[in-house]
Amino acid sequence: MKKLTIALALILISGLGLFYYLTSRAKQDWEPLARQRLIAYLEERFDSKVEIGELDFRHLEGTRIEAIGKNFKLRFQHRTDIAPIIAFDQITLESDIVTLYNGPRVVNRVVLKGLKLTIPPRDERPKPQASTPSSNPVIVETIIADGATLQILPSKAGKAPLDFDLTRLTLKSNGAGQAFSYETTLTIPKPPGLVTAKGNFGPWNGKDPRQTKLDGTYNYVDADLGVFKGIAGTMASTGTFAGALETIDAEGECRVPNFRLSMADNPVPLTVKYKALVDGADGDTYLKQIDARLGNTFFTAKGEVVGLKGHPGRAINLNVVMPKGKLRDILRLTIKSTKPFLEGTVNLKSSIEIPRGNVDVVEKLKLKGRFEIREANFTSKTIQDKIDGLAKRGSGRPKDQELDNVPATFNGQFQMAEGKLDFEPVVFVVPGALVDLTGSYEVEPGTLDFHGSLNLDSKVSDTFTGWKRWALKPFNPIFSKNDVGTYLPIKITGDKDNPQFGLDRGNNATPAGGSRRLP
Repeated sequence: MKKLTIALALILISGLGLFYYLTSRAKQDWEPLARQRLIAYLEERFDSKVEIGELDFRHLEGTRIEAIGKNFKLRFQHRTDIAPIIAFDQITLESDIVTLYNGPRVVNRVVLKGLKLTIPPRDERPKPQASTPSSNPVIVETIIADGATLQILPSKAGKAPLDFDLTRLTLKSNGAGQAFSYETTLTIPKPPGLVTAKGNFGPWNGKDPRQTKLDGTYNYVDADLGVFKGIAGTMASTGTFAGALETIDAEGECRVPNFRLSMADNPVPLTVKYKALVDGADGDTYLKQIDARLGNTFFTAKGEVVGLKGHPGRAINLNVVMPKGKLRDILRLTIKSTKPFLEGTVNLKSSIEIPRGNVDVVEKLKLKGRFEIREANFTSKTIQDKIDGLAKRGSGRPKDQELDNVPATFNGQFQMAEGKLDFEPVVFVVPGALVDLTGSYEVEPGTLDFHGSLNLDSKVSDTFTGWKRWALKPFNPIFSKNDVGTYLPIKITGDKDNPQFGLDRGNNATPAGGSRRLP
């Protein structure tokens, strides 16, 4: 019995030794093969030289294995003079050893830590060459790369790279040679807000990474516009995009229910629908079409948001058309009072330029264009009574009570720079009277400085009643000028809340608008 026990023990020990030997030998066989095939796949798939700091394998259960690698770098086109196109601190892969030997080669799960993708500039890349698809491709079913960063290096020297921090990123395979489905969450630094997106990415273009396809939908929430000096509000945006990393077509809608300028701090809801082309090489955005609504005012625009070589930030250039805007909405943005001093309908065409620079938007805003305000009425009874009185005297009916709450028309050319609006000229018309002015309005502190002329249809004597009408008749020829009944040089000074009207005794020039017959 004792001999049998010893024999069984020797057999067991020999069996364990043989198992250990076979397992160790198998491990020695498949570990180098797995390492070799992993490197070969990565080099072929990304057309890059692979550098691996560490790579260890662990047997899980059955024929399943786990590989853990550290300090991976994939160098584009085997170049060491530019940053690695892909680098990560750690990679963990799960697969089946049988698939690595015999195929189909499937990696079930990949987890990346510290992933950084750096897309090289267009000029740093050789012309793409046709490649032959692998006859035995690797299918990676799921990739998780939370905390990844994407950096697109600019094609133009002096421009800052585009950086994106992806707090969450998951990709799922749709089959060999097909695009990955992805879901991601990222934080946009300016304006700060959270973006979630999902769509398709790939297949990876190893010869020309910027041409890797990308599409999807996005949801951008809680974007704080207060980071831009002079404006405020919280923006939400949704939309779609499609193209490649280098050039993306996008369209969507932005909503700012509390949009406001800091100079007035009166919120007005703003909604913008857009179609744009985004240059992934340098981040410039070309706005092909903007349809916007500010309060109850609709307008359209086209333009661009571009950077300049060697200068931080981006400039905004737009051409705006507002065919029938509500003056109330515009004034609410620009004056502190919640009650606008003037009501009416605005027809506006203007170029808008907002240069780069960390200063208040109003200070750097540049405008140039034409405007017309129709059916305008002043909300102040005192001012409107003066306008009604002007219409009555201009029409030669100073006591006509039917001329009440008379609508006015404004039109002119304007340009704005450094917080100052210049008008050359601006024309104000009511029945029987025309005011023709050239001057300026300073947004802060709201001061007026206009000079020009008052032109009336009626003779000066007809602007009065009773004995004054007869007494002034001899003076009619003196005040008649420029083919109108009465001509008076005038000025408007003071501030927007308390304008001062008076004769401009030093001004005898022909009005800026030239000689004209009043309507």
